[in-house]
Parts: sequence; C-alpha cells; structure tokens
Amino acid sequence: MDNGTRPVTNWENQSVGGIALCSEGLFLDHVEDAKKLRERQAQYEASLPTEPDEVIRSARRLLHPNGDDYPEGVEEALQLSCALAVIVRHGDLEVPSPERDAALYLANRLEDATRNAVGKLDRLSDVLSAKSRQERKEAERQRLSEREVASLLQGFDDEETAMFREALTTAVEDGGNLEQELETLKAKIEAKRAKESEAVAEKGGED
Repeated sequence: MDNGTRPVTNWENQSVGGIALCSEGLFLDHVEDAKKLRERQAQYEASLPTEPDEVIRSARRLLHPNGDDYPEGVEEALQLSCALAVIVRHGDLEVPSPERDAALYLANRLEDATRNAVGKLDRLSDVLSAKSRQERKEAERQRLSEREVASLLQGFDDEETAMFREALTTAVEDGGNLEQELETLKAKIEAKRAKESEAVAEKGGED
C-alpha cells in the first residue's frame, strides 16, 4: 500500500555530499569531522580583531608587512612572472634545455608566491569583515532564542508562564544572560513536570 513516502534520489543524496544514504557509522564520522572543522573555524574567527583601531592596524600590517609596498608574495610574484615571460618568449621549451628547467622552476616559485599573496589577501578580507560577521552571528543567535522562546511558550500553565516572565525579567532588566536563563527555566519546568507526573502516578496507585 502506497503511504505517500518516497525514497531519497541519487541527486538528492549528491546534493548533501552523499551522506544521506551512507552507513550510520560513516555519517557520524562526517558529523564529527564537520564539528571539528566548525570549532577550528570558530577559534579562527574569534582571533580576528573587531575593534576599529585594531582592525585598521591589522589591515595595514597585512598590506604593508615590514614597510613593504605590497602584501607578502605580491612583489615576488610580479618579478617571477616577468622573468618567466622572457624565458617563454625567447626560449625553446619543447625539448629539455636549461631554459625549460628555468621556466619550470620559475613557474613553481610563481605558484608558491601567488598562493602566499592570496592567503594574505584572504586574511585581510576576513579581518575587514570580522565585525559584520560577528553582528550577523549575534542576530542569528537572537533569532534562535526567539524561536526557542516561542517553542517554550507552547503548553505552559499559569505557574510556568510566571516562571518564564521571571526569567525574562532577570535577563533583560537585571542584566542576566538570556540563553542561560532559558536553560535554567527549562530545567525548572522539567523538574516541575516530573514531580507532577510522580504525584499523578502515586494518586493513581492509591486508587
């Protein structure tokens, strides 16, 4: 009998990197690896400056290391590319020769210098966008808190509603941490409901 369910297609599985249909163990390994990478990225982002003065100082250090005109790797890449262009224009690179070896050497050096320069520019971009990234994350945390609040409100009785208002007052008016207050509130409500369930069970046993 068709109950309306349908299997995950190959393209749907590919859209999430193939982990939708892999084994449970492999899926958990992916999750664990992703968590480690996210933690590393969070540590990196936390190390970026966000105060305007420090952002400017850090950006200048990246743009002009040791008083140089360009970020590290840019000038070297420029000089190597000029030398490589000369060899390519005037050398015979179809057969083994000193010119061909020199061209390969310069090409490798040029690649390293370019990668170095790109890394510095990526870092510069991260430094300049750290503040806005932090603000976006704070806004996202706020949205998640609002969703959690809406979820918490469902099914509250009068006593739990009063507990919720008290938690909000502590967080907003008394300078508390909203996330922490909500966690405390959830623990209190769970304890309250567990106690009520025990009371109901005991009453049923007495009958």
